[in-house]
Amino acid sequence: PHSLNREELSASFRDGILEITASKTVDHTSVTVQLEN
Repeated sequence: PHSLNREELSASFRDGILEITASKTVDHTSVTVQLEN
């Protein structure tokens, strides 16, 4: 996704559900999120 604030990016995995929370920013940047078990 474009225009996400990496400082405000969080993810949690609970009860088989992956929840990703991110806020938008004015700048366009590339975001890579690595998930581990």
